[in-house]
Amino acid sequence: MKETMRLKTDAVISVFASAPKSIARAYHCAKEIHPNLTLGDFRSKIDGKSSLFFINFYRNEIEKFLENIESSTTKLKMLHEQVADLNLVDAFGRSVAIDDLEETLRFHESYQPGDVASEFGPYLEIFEAADWLAHAGEGSTNDLITSVEEPPQNETTWVYVQVALQNRFVKQLVEQAGYHHGCLQAYYDRLMPWVTKLTREKLKAAPAGFFDDRNDPSGLIMLSLIERRFASILSSTVAVEWAQWLVHGHIPCGWCGAFPEGKLLVW
Repeated sequence: MKETMRLKTDAVISVFASAPKSIARAYHCAKEIHPNLTLGDFRSKIDGKSSLFFINFYRNEIEKFLENIESSTTKLKMLHEQVADLNLVDAFGRSVAIDDLEETLRFHESYQPGDVASEFGPYLEIFEAADWLAHAGEGSTNDLITSVEEPPQNETTWVYVQVALQNRFVKQLVEQAGYHHGCLQAYYDRLMPWVTKLTREKLKAAPAGFFDDRNDPSGLIMLSLIERRFASILSSTVAVEWAQWLVHGHIPCGWCGAFPEGKLLVW
């Protein structure tokens, strides 16, 4: 039995069909998928056993990608009912089944932003309950970090490290699941007010002037939230590991060295 294959978001599928039960009905179905297909071309390609048309599944926006798969799958099923043999082939010459399209749809739909409160609430509650300053400024024997007595002020390096981490994270998603950054933006838009409020409440107890937009941990928490969401298809979850320092009473606030070499600074 053939295992289902998940399509990438840049997939191009060639559609072949033979022996229509009815030329008129089969052509009508094919034209639903490819409106520019003429009856003459349809007959010629059926007789010549050449590709009827291509379906390009590439989309910058994941929502449009999913809509295209769902619509194409429905229409291909209609065409399948009207021909004796329907063959779908990807750009690498591999056979693609309608089941593959449906599996791709199910997979990506399972990662769409849903109810943020139920999805991320329990994880954020861990940070809400933690005392971020319990061990602030204390030394550490952990070889992976460097403790600082005060957070670096105007620490642009920390911003660059978080951006580099985010870019690496996006690259992993694109490689593993064909995800585009637009998909992540929906999570950011829904979560940022929540995370910002949490961070501001926690940092009220820190000395004035220690943190600003460049070195507060909001971005790190955001990345750790989304890393957890996609953990099953990522090769690493660095932000989750770093964010755990908040739970242990230290605040990640900077970076020493040229990322990815170097060490995390925690206060």
